[in-house]
Amino acid sequence: LKDWVAKAYMADKEADIAPGVYALYRVALQTINAQASSDDYYSQDEVKAAVNTIPGLTQYQKAYLWQSANKKWKKNPFGSATVGEYQSGVQQAINPVESGTQTSAFGPREAPTAGASTWHDGLDIAASEGEPVKAILSGKVVAKDYDYGGGYYVKIDHGDGRVSTYMHMQPGSTDGINVGDEIKQGQQIGAVGNTGEYSTGPHLDIRITKDGKYIDPLTVIPGYGVGPSGYVSGNTASSSAVASGVAAAQAAKSSSSSGSKKKSGYSSNPFDSFVVFKGL
Repeated sequence: LKDWVAKAYMADKEADIAPGVYALYRVALQTINAQASSDDYYSQDEVKAAVNTIPGLTQYQKAYLWQSANKKWKKNPFGSATVGEYQSGVQQAINPVESGTQTSAFGPREAPTAGASTWHDGLDIAASEGEPVKAILSGKVVAKDYDYGGGYYVKIDHGDGRVSTYMHMQPGSTDGINVGDEIKQGQQIGAVGNTGEYSTGPHLDIRITKDGKYIDPLTVIPGYGVGPSGYVSGNTASSSAVASGVAAAQAAKSSSSSGSKKKSGYSSNPFDSFVVFKGL
């Protein structure tokens, strides 16, 4: 955010001045300046006049708007106010393993072992077994379990649409972590391991989703000397559940008899009982 847009954010945060009210003040200031001098420099008198055009402001809010034009100005005509610097509040991610080597990037790849995917929705980081695995951002643990292919893992929701998952971790290394725990950035949540049927050596597979869709972890974390792959995944965090559902449906289909294909011929609903009316 630049110039007055950033200042509008701070005015709302520090002085409870709504962005729309701040925008109105800026329009008034620009209008007064154009009529008075037609330059880009706002004098103290121009700012004071613009502040006085906005109804309903408290004395502190008036002082805040006047001071926001130039924090170095003295003798605020409306009182005193402190105007802070704009800060986005966005936490910068860290690497989950301090020392490691990228071995499998996000995107297409040759399957490292039988059963492994040829499209990688994560980032593999090779490191010594037992190397601490740390949370890349603060958040809350939403899952902790063992996965057949991914081994011991922990999943953290960062509260901004991003969720990170840390896989193949060492047995016992996640024992102190529980679902619901609030995790601080940099806190150890496990250790590099070699668990899961598809692991080919000690490493961490980190996966990150944004609003449910997998993204390249290197667009979030600093990385290990290699930039983002440039690939975009079409997969979502629920893709595995969908795949399981398809497999279950196919298995059920192969074991059932080839009866009537009419929808009205279904004899039992596997979920509940209700009446579906035929459309007119």
